[in-house]
Amino acid sequence: MRMFGILRFVTDSSVVQFLGFFATMLLIVALSMLVGAIQHRWRATGLLTAAASVVVIGGLAATLVTWTRSWSSLWSWIVDASPTTTLVVLPLLVAAVCVGAT
Repeated sequence: MRMFGILRFVTDSSVVQFLGFFATMLLIVALSMLVGAIQHRWRATGLLTAAASVVVIGGLAATLVTWTRSWSSLWSWIVDASPTTTLVVLPLLVAAVCVGAT
């Protein structure tokens, strides 16, 4: 049960902790639904294409951030953002995009 105590290091608010776990679980479910929909529609070819696309887009994003020398800005934004933003809002936005794509 230590997993449920990990957010105590980030925030003391029990509401933000609950919403953080809820958003994380919802994100996992939404990603699983998207992967299942891709697998059902396009089978192994779709899964391989989706995985390759994630790797290529991630690599291009990392190259762009490196090329513009924005890593320090990105890390400072992550550090300075509120726990509600990083634990609740961002996972919910990604989950909404995944559900919409599904």
